[in-house]
Amino acid sequence: VDTDQRIIALTLDDGFHLDTRILDLVQTWGLRGTAFIVGTVARDNPDFIHRLVDLGWEVCSHTWDHANLTGLSDYQIYREMYRGMHQVNETSGQHCPYFRPPYGASDRTVAMIASAHGYRTVYWGICVEKYADHNPPRQTVRAILRRVHPGMIILAHDGGPPDRSPTFAVLAELIKQLTLQRAIGGAAPEALSELARVAPEILQAFPGVPRPLEWAAEVIPLRLADAVLKAVEAAAEESPVVLVSDDLHAADNASVAIMHVVARKLAQSRVLLILTGRTHELRTVAASALVSDHAIRALQWLELEPLGTDAAERLVRTVAAGAGGGGGRSGEVPTARILQASNGNPLALELLTKEWVAHGARSLLSDLEAVNTQPAARVGIPRAIAAVFERQVPRLERAARAALDLAAVLGRRLADLPLYEVVGLSPPSAGEALSRLLEEGFLREIRWGLEFRNELIRVQAYYAIAAPARQHLHRKIAEQLATRRAEDGPSLSLEIAWHFLRADDALAATAHAIAGAEAALKVGAPYEAESVLSAISRQPMATSSQLRAHLLLAKALLDQSKAEVALPILDHLVREPTLSLRDTAEIIRMEATGIYLANRDDGQNYVEAAEKAVTTARLAGDVELVARAVFEHARSGVEAGDEARVCAALSEIDRLLTDPAGAQLPILHYAQGVCHFFFSNIRAAARSLERAKDLLAGGQNVTELSYVYNGYGNCKHYLCEFA
Repeated sequence: VDTDQRIIALTLDDGFHLDTRILDLVQTWGLRGTAFIVGTVARDNPDFIHRLVDLGWEVCSHTWDHANLTGLSDYQIYREMYRGMHQVNETSGQHCPYFRPPYGASDRTVAMIASAHGYRTVYWGICVEKYADHNPPRQTVRAILRRVHPGMIILAHDGGPPDRSPTFAVLAELIKQLTLQRAIGGAAPEALSELARVAPEILQAFPGVPRPLEWAAEVIPLRLADAVLKAVEAAAEESPVVLVSDDLHAADNASVAIMHVVARKLAQSRVLLILTGRTHELRTVAASALVSDHAIRALQWLELEPLGTDAAERLVRTVAAGAGGGGGRSGEVPTARILQASNGNPLALELLTKEWVAHGARSLLSDLEAVNTQPAARVGIPRAIAAVFERQVPRLERAARAALDLAAVLGRRLADLPLYEVVGLSPPSAGEALSRLLEEGFLREIRWGLEFRNELIRVQAYYAIAAPARQHLHRKIAEQLATRRAEDGPSLSLEIAWHFLRADDALAATAHAIAGAEAALKVGAPYEAESVLSAISRQPMATSSQLRAHLLLAKALLDQSKAEVALPILDHLVREPTLSLRDTAEIIRMEATGIYLANRDDGQNYVEAAEKAVTTARLAGDVELVARAVFEHARSGVEAGDEARVCAALSEIDRLLTDPAGAQLPILHYAQGVCHFFFSNIRAAARSLERAKDLLAGGQNVTELSYVYNGYGNCKHYLCEFA
């Protein structure tokens, strides 16, 4: 097709064995295209044809019964064309002038007969099966994407022998990649490379895009600004773009600078840039410069006034109807009281309405009504809560005030009555004090106990305690919880560690932090582990504890794909002479993972790191370490497209799975699934991943389980099994 637009034509030819999976794939992605259908198939499968038409497809003729036209007489050629066209048009209810000769076989006679009867012959530029029947889906998609250009016609078959599962797998991935690329794929590769700094998935979505170069820190924001500009311009060539950047008042200088560059250079493009923020709270010089830049001719200010009564009432009714249920009933929402308390602020209207629907007469609205919000439009919810807090606290007797202080420190454990012995309250006395706080509106009842009416109330209470007193309470709570750890196990360790850290006792916090981080990583909570380990890593500690903390920190970072931060830590650790062979093997395997995630080069470093990981893990003699190292080995082969490497990894995986201990390791089944997927054995990959899923289902590691589900979902997608 002769066009400069960034579009391609997807065409499907049928073979006599229609497969409805293609219809599911078409519907899932909302595709439009052209199907060339054999006349006998259209006659015998009208429902298939009607569904194609309903999905917006053009249905054209592929002759009457798929005969090779070059071997027929002139009359037979005409009869094949006419009968096919007549039947397809009659079944579809369309009138399509296009025609595709079976096998693409044509000669001068075929072309003359087609032209004489007004049939326009359509061929193709790429046939999916040419690649899909011999290569893994990822390789096939990369090969096709390298050849795709505007106006190209792509051919795939929707049925017929041989098995078309590879075709469906390739089509699903190809459609996904083309959809991702449509918006910004017209941008220069250098721009996409820069965007990969903040969105690494671009490197997978756009094969061939170079990895971003290393630049000085002060240059990177400028390059990012230019990259964002080029990406937006590319997207605007396809269709108008609305770009919204919220909370300008809270943005840092670098982010505002990027928006400023975009705003100044997009005057002639089809882009509407909307910046929202509180202009009286602009905190940075960059933000002030942007909103006052007279060089941006199209820049317009729009001051949004508080909602009027009618609009506010409609918002309350809509929010109440949407929230539904809870302790209050949406039909009883006190609209007039909410309007008065919120003073037309949309956010306040929404929050107060949802609070009332959830908690009825005991909602936060009752407390806020004690504050006169009418005169000052900018008295926000936080200041109102502070006023309520300051008004109510003096009325509390000593026991209730002590309970309030400890509850603010305890947070989610505020209903744990034995802990109130820290402030001299027995469990019965603590219960009475909490009941008093409930009556005063500081707390509210929930299904599993008590909580602060609003987190802002807790903040007010927490910082109302003098710093030395807060530290004392944190220490006492940590000591109390530590006595329970023997019974409850390591699940309390993170909580104990944080209390000790906030008590400024890093030495006491270290052992609990390490134990808690180990427990968190086992259940797929790497962020929690990273937070506490980062905190204690800045504190002095014994060498052995420091090494263990750094190892766990690197593991937590890798579990969150933060390879650039983890690799320097691992590089330092691997040089440590006091490490055990097992720890060394684990660190080398983690380095391989980090190199993969960092995606810095052509993949050779990852291949070498994976080989080293396998060798070291075998020396350590730990089955799980070997399994994880073999997974890296397999993945390095997949990334490089090295069939021999993947085949060798698959053989090793199969050998390890014969060991009863290895057969219980989810990572081995996951790695086996990756290898099968690479070789386009999608059904076998799904079986392997299903086994990994079953093994993980009984545990708590949601991170690994999510990886397995992602792979399993991809297999089902490529198999077009959407149920």
